[in-house]
Amino acid sequence: MDMNRKGELLLLVENPYLRHRGLKPKRQFWVKPIFEKRTRLGEFHHLHDELWKDAAKFFNYHRMSLETFTYILHVIRPSIEKSSNFRDTISPDERLTTTLRYLATGSSFKTLGFSFRISDVTVGRIVQETCRAIWDKLQPIHMAVPNNDEMGPIIKGFWDKWCFPNCVGCIDGKHIRIQNPKHSGSMFRQYKQFVSVVLQAVAGPDYKFIAIDVGAYSKESDGGIFTNSNLSRRLERGALGAKRKCPT
Repeated sequence: MDMNRKGELLLLVENPYLRHRGLKPKRQFWVKPIFEKRTRLGEFHHLHDELWKDAAKFFNYHRMSLETFTYILHVIRPSIEKSSNFRDTISPDERLTTTLRYLATGSSFKTLGFSFRISDVTVGRIVQETCRAIWDKLQPIHMAVPNNDEMGPIIKGFWDKWCFPNCVGCIDGKHIRIQNPKHSGSMFRQYKQFVSVVLQAVAGPDYKFIAIDVGAYSKESDGGIFTNSNLSRRLERGALGAKRKCPT
């Protein structure tokens, strides 16, 4: 072996970037053949038009009515719509449908990828981008924390429906099962011996969420989660009409 070749190999071994480039297999396809048939054989293109003609089936599939789906799509369309000069993009309708199927079924990205004829990596991106768009666009409209002036009807509702005086909300938590994050140890493992994060929420007299806090370690107690939550800090500052009275 000549000295130039030895120098190239030595440089390749010592430089991690070049080593990665040297070992990375060359891409064979711009789009894999199985995904090229998405518009003909993908689940969305098979069912979409037929489901729109049957309200009951549409609800069973999407877990929401056609009117709600159309409303959400109209609001988030500018945030999830893509364009490309090189290939067909995935439409906002298909992106929202893929996300709803993931949330409704809990299927893996690989399973949904084979069903919709989309790569699992792309499915993951679609779910994250669509969920973020839904939260950013709809949370200020439908889950904005009520100001003090809006608490009157809520307090009255608790008294009229449930005979609870001076009540601004009911609080409880729910463990949402997840895969254990890397290097997290046992922080997300709770007493029932499965891994989860905690959704803690405040609901009004008509069962609608007023405020939520998501992401606490599941090994914490309910009181500890509430004490360390943004909701607790906001209540300390007077959110939801809460007022701290000093003992006399």
